[in-house]
Amino acid sequence: MASIDLDEQLAERIAFVKRSCVLCKGRSRLRAVEPEKNKVKEGLHNLVEFFNSQFNALRREDAEAEEINNAIANKRLCMDLLEECEECSKEVDLVNRGLNKVKK
Repeated sequence: MASIDLDEQLAERIAFVKRSCVLCKGRSRLRAVEPEKNKVKEGLHNLVEFFNSQFNALRREDAEAEEINNAIANKRLCMDLLEECEECSKEVDLVNRGLNKVKK
């Protein structure tokens, strides 16, 4: 039961960040203020924390190596996407596309 809740929470978090990234790209020409970009960065920070917590919990539980490796790979992916978001030219929705690589 707890696993299902975590999967739903993760899916909601990822959907929020992806949606914010698309809005950031789409609205970039309309205004100078970037509230969507701040939402994307905050969401990515939350995902990094989520995957870090997941990684530590899986290590404590002595889970399968593949699950542990997926958690750390997802954390690294989100950290890389955070850097890409900082340097984004808003020509391509980098974070939205990058989050498709999250491993389940």
